Amino acid sequence: MSALTVMPPNTTTFQPSPELWQLLATGPKENLLEIAQVPALKAEAASCRRQLEILCEPAGAQVVIGALAPLVIVFGKGAEAESPAFWRVYTDALGDLPRIALDRAVSEYQRTGRFFPKPAEIRDLARPHAEVLRQAAYRAKQAADHQPEQRLSDADRLPAEKVQALMADFAKRMEGKDVLERTRNRKVRPAPCARVDETGMSAEARALLERQGAIKPKPAHQDQAA
Repeated sequence: MSALTVMPPNTTTFQPSPELWQLLATGPKENLLEIAQVPALKAEAASCRRQLEILCEPAGAQVVIGALAPLVIVFGKGAEAESPAFWRVYTDALGDLPRIALDRAVSEYQRTGRFFPKPAEIRDLARPHAEVLRQAAYRAKQAADHQPEQRLSDADRLPAEKVQALMADFAKRMEGKDVLERTRNRKVRPAPCARVDETGMSAEARALLERQGAIKPKPAHQDQAA
């Protein structure tokens, strides 16, 4: 069964318009935006969203037993249906379905079934109804809560020159930050420590000063003693 053939819930308190139901139950998810943009449809969606949520609630064990009771009579399951274990299989498998989906599945099986149904057979028939109903409830809520995008007026927008100045300032700040990070990450090599004599002068410095005539050459015996 396709979503196009799933009829809307027909209750005394909830009878959606054909236009709204088609947008809720069929087509792409963008349909909820179409509902939100038409005031009459949005108002209708807002008024029925809670009813749809209630219709999506799980049927529960007692509803499952009541829905399948006519099939017990039709297919002669009287004695077997008196066992709690018999019903537990069905309530566990079908209890999460919405009541409308369950009722419609049982009604369809009455027309097509030849034996008492297995839980999976009823669930397969109920699934399209449950999925469409849940989708409709979701779209109604989203459409009702949808708020149009707020756009800035011309008066609230920054002039183009101001935007460009802010962007240029931001780029300049980022460039300075990048230079600072590179400086921090740069490894500083320690300067080598030269050996010095008893006067606190290194051999290289003494040789340079001797060549320039600034000091007298150091006697050879002092070098040997050193």
